[in-house]
Amino acid sequence: MTRFQCEKIREHDDKGRLVKSGAEWREKRWWLALFGVGVFCLGVAGLLLAWMFDHLYPGHPAAFNTALLSSPLLLLGIMWAGPSSWRKRALIFHADGRMEMPYGLPYHPFRRAIEGHHKVLISIEQERHADHTSSVTGISTGGDSVGIAKDVTKYQALKVAVQLTRALNELRQDLASGAELSAPALPLRGHQIMPDFMIN
Repeated sequence: MTRFQCEKIREHDDKGRLVKSGAEWREKRWWLALFGVGVFCLGVAGLLLAWMFDHLYPGHPAAFNTALLSSPLLLLGIMWAGPSSWRKRALIFHADGRMEMPYGLPYHPFRRAIEGHHKVLISIEQERHADHTSSVTGISTGGDSVGIAKDVTKYQALKVAVQLTRALNELRQDLASGAELSAPALPLRGHQIMPDFMIN
């Protein structure tokens, strides 16, 4: 089993000022994992069929061809059910106010940023759902929300929310010390919808 990790992202300029602050994590794509298990089972069934065919008709080319076609399915199944089923996700806060999500937003996978300044972000919260999964949501000063992470466990969601809260607070403190921005520290709460936030 892959251990859940939420890695912090920090980047400083040549004067030591924080210019980027955020976190990167991975989310399990359960649909791909289940598909991988199905493909693996299909490969196993193909090899068993080839073995049976070879015992019934020794030396028949159909047995070899079936085995040849089934073998890649085993490898694909292992790959899709394992490492490939984890999707990268990250949120990076920039000193100029941008909020970048280089691997896409959870509900808008082809979008790479949340439009708006991160000074309107007042809370990054963990949410639990009826299907026992959790998500992470950003809440603005106007009460709008944007999805940051999805399909994670409650412990993973909490870790992502805490790491992102720390990242934004560190950037705000660094900017405030340079008299560039003064914003309140984030509390940690829990809720979830979107005009302070736009998808870019």
